[in-house]
Amino acid sequence: MNPAIKRRHFDFDALVLMMASVSGTVQYSFPCGLRGFHVYKEIWKPKVGDVLTCIHERNNQHDRYAIAATKLLPGRLSNVTLGHLPREISRFTRFLISRGADVFVTVKYAHFR
Repeated sequence: MNPAIKRRHFDFDALVLMMASVSGTVQYSFPCGLRGFHVYKEIWKPKVGDVLTCIHERNNQHDRYAIAATKLLPGRLSNVTLGHLPREISRFTRFLISRGADVFVTVKYAHFR
């Protein structure tokens, strides 16, 4: 790759909210990146503080555990996929979602990579 060309990479902080019947709400957060967001750069410019909702993509042909980060954008009637969680954490995240957890991704900061 040409060193004069810099790729823009946004880091995200994933926040997992899981409802537990005994102890109330359990919160767990961990830092992660968002894969494939560059595909959607024409329709979405990440801003610090943006909150994306994560859903399990049941019909994804490439990864049966794929977790899409979605957001309702102006002029759209339904949420739009803006990227995916890394494969390393998608299986764990799918497990949480299948057990009733609400998973959100919050944009914390951006840097060049």
